[in-house]
Amino acid sequence: MSSPLYERIYALVRRIPAGRVATYGQIAFLAGLPRGARTVGFAMAACRDESVPCHRVVNRLGGTCAAFDVWGPDFQRTLLEEEGVLFDENGRVDLAACGWDGQENRETAALDFDNNDRRIAYWELMLSRSLSPLDLPAYPLPAGYRFVRYEPGDRDAWIRIEKSAKEFAGEEEGRAAWERYYRDREDELPDRMLFIENGEGEKVATATAMYDVFGRDRSGSAWLHWVSVRRDNQGKGLSKPLVAEAFRVMRALGYTRVIIPTQTYTWLAVKVYLDLGCRPIPENAVHSETGWRIVRTLTAHPALADFRPVGMDEILACPAAPAD
Repeated sequence: MSSPLYERIYALVRRIPAGRVATYGQIAFLAGLPRGARTVGFAMAACRDESVPCHRVVNRLGGTCAAFDVWGPDFQRTLLEEEGVLFDENGRVDLAACGWDGQENRETAALDFDNNDRRIAYWELMLSRSLSPLDLPAYPLPAGYRFVRYEPGDRDAWIRIEKSAKEFAGEEEGRAAWERYYRDREDELPDRMLFIENGEGEKVATATAMYDVFGRDRSGSAWLHWVSVRRDNQGKGLSKPLVAEAFRVMRALGYTRVIIPTQTYTWLAVKVYLDLGCRPIPENAVHSETGWRIVRTLTAHPALADFRPVGMDEILACPAAPAD
């Protein structure tokens, strides 16, 4: 758990939209930390929360941080250029053109949306991507964690994880979901259901490399089911390795494409899927255009640049969720 000071810094950094940067000193000033630029730097170095766009923080001259180079040469610059940030001939960010004014997204930031937040208007979202082995994403698990497969008796561990992640209000709801999705398919789960275990052998995250169990999809695609990380393990860099491993399981099972059904409530998970190369299914982008605009507003993800942002009234106005 991060300190309250670091959490205040991270909340500010989350407000920096794609295509903009802030300096360490600017974030320190907004956090009420005069001469606190170094503290902001320490906070960025310590951050393991994927929702914090640390790469959008640069030094007072617009210079990037060499610490990012562990992921590849000029990695921070690469991430920023992908978001449309401009660099000058000296390799520094053009702060005049791309500096953040501290105002954008303030209205939505004030609500501090949870990663599974029922205040957000419900829209069904559908994403897809190829499972070509040439471009499957790869993310290593953090030290102390490992992947394991489903074993008989793991139902209750699955329910506990999903309940902790706010997918279910209680045990009964979790058991009903298990009955609906997996009761007649438990013999398939050792090949399809993944867990992440911590060093104490506790199952703390899960995802399932499934198919459309209700028979609506005739494309032969894999379907990603029930991706969740236990709340006390969120922000530890587990979600991307988990989903990437599920993609590899799907590929090994012979699938060439994956479909991911989700919704606006879990907007931060949608960002993870976008980061991993998934994109809105065209028909869904039309049918749920407002939903995609909500996600674009909350995440400023560059893959959604063609969707216009929405105002707070559309984020919070609630079309009826399905009775499903």
